[in-house]
Amino acid sequence: MKPEDYDIVDLIGKELTGEATGEEKAHVDRWRMAHAENEKEYQRFLLVFQKSGLSSSNEFDTEAAWKKVQSRISLTQPGKTRTIYFTWARLAAAIALVAITALLVLVLRQQPVQQYAVSTGTSILRDTLPDGSMAFLNKESSITYAVNRSLRQRTVKLKGEAFFEVQHQEEQSFVIEAQEVLIQDIGTSFNVQAYPDKDTITITVRTGQVRAFTPTSDGVILDAGQSAVYSRTSKTFHKLEKADTNVLAYQNKVFTFNNTDLKTIVEKINEVYGSHIILHSPALNNCRVTVNFNNEDPDAIADILAETLRLTIIREDDRIILNGEGCK
Repeated sequence: MKPEDYDIVDLIGKELTGEATGEEKAHVDRWRMAHAENEKEYQRFLLVFQKSGLSSSNEFDTEAAWKKVQSRISLTQPGKTRTIYFTWARLAAAIALVAITALLVLVLRQQPVQQYAVSTGTSILRDTLPDGSMAFLNKESSITYAVNRSLRQRTVKLKGEAFFEVQHQEEQSFVIEAQEVLIQDIGTSFNVQAYPDKDTITITVRTGQVRAFTPTSDGVILDAGQSAVYSRTSKTFHKLEKADTNVLAYQNKVFTFNNTDLKTIVEKINEVYGSHIILHSPALNNCRVTVNFNNEDPDAIADILAETLRLTIIREDDRIILNGEGCK
């Protein structure tokens, strides 16, 4: 992010909290009209500000400070203007006071956005964010974490899939941007799957509560054990009262299969572990199993499946082949 980007983000924050001057508001308006992407970014800030229920907090009365400086330069009364003429020394002192005031505001109040980024390739990654929150990234995923003190907001931009355990802070909201969906933490741990090449975005809550919404929809509020699927095509949320717990398997290696077909089981195990369990015959696809796995390795899982369904195992290099007559 360029230095000028930090400035405009801070000005937007001041405008939204009612602390911007007329000149600062005009600067924001010019920036919004300069490019369509600028207006889109402004609307995103506005939406999050409104949905998060943020309020203004005048910790530093910059307007009062400027008025004190201006009062030393000119005194204005209705219908009458009085000008005080400065010596060069007094003028220099006034300019210095303005500079010091501006510097104080910059250091104490207008702190720039703090950013942090991490991504994965073919492996999964657990990482701790600067605020103490935990992020567990699935393969081919990335996040960018930023803190904006003017907006009192922590924002995570996600591509791919990640599980979050959020350190809740009353003074700073925690919002995840996943494509056009915004997910606001209300003190919780949850999973978000938002791969750019997929039409759906899935939010699964393990503990606590989250709010998921978009610029055109109030969205849904999800409690522990619930999930929601957002369709990028129809722009709608579909809420599921009972979440698929296997969504979290890449993070905790816990699987629960209830009368599930063998093809689905094998695909999920291979997806999480990167293993190569193969069904020798399509006749095995529809064999149904009720079984739980808790951090077992793929070899042990294959042994359990083979024993349950009376199959044989052929091991070739890194491939585990399940063979048998199939199920009726």
